[in-house]
Amino acid sequence: MRVTQGMMTNHVLRNISNGYSKVSEYNDQLSSGKKITRPSQDPVIATMGISYRTDVSHVNQYQKNVTNAYKWLDSSDDALEQVNDVLNRIRELTNEASTDTYTADQRKAIGTEVDQLTNQLVTLGNTQVGGQYIFSGSNSAKPLLTANSDGSIKIDQTAIDHPDFSVAVNDGIQMAINVNPNQVFTSDLFANLNQLKTDLNNGASG
Repeated sequence: MRVTQGMMTNHVLRNISNGYSKVSEYNDQLSSGKKITRPSQDPVIATMGISYRTDVSHVNQYQKNVTNAYKWLDSSDDALEQVNDVLNRIRELTNEASTDTYTADQRKAIGTEVDQLTNQLVTLGNTQVGGQYIFSGSNSAKPLLTANSDGSIKIDQTAIDHPDFSVAVNDGIQMAINVNPNQVFTSDLFANLNQLKTDLNNGASG
């Protein structure tokens, strides 16, 4: 086959054109930060890229979940410490009111303080982090405790039945990040406090 000058020229021009295409492709990669801009350029790389982006999205979500878990645990610790202080104060008041030296009016005054401390427990039981109630178990959108008009305290039944609030911390791994409300804010606790208030307001010794 005879190689003509025209054939050689066309070959050179094709190589130059291909070179320009490669340069343009590399410039696109540099400016976009992506090896490909269309899946058809390399289906294998496109599939891998989708997988990597999915993994990164999962990791970012897990990091957010872990950060939120730390907030819940810190807030739970703070709230439980305050609950302990409130219960200790109620114990002190009960011991004071049980002595014979206290008058009926003094016991009523203590009953008023016990009522205030009970309301403080309700506030602590309804502690929120990011708009979620941290002691409400899986029903974190609703408060755990509600004060009734008669002074009794209602506990959310869903929180009692489903006391765990879990978040994903890795693929296939869920972790409970809350305190079980059944272990702190029990119906017996509030029933006893309500009875104590009634006895004190009637002038009886604690």
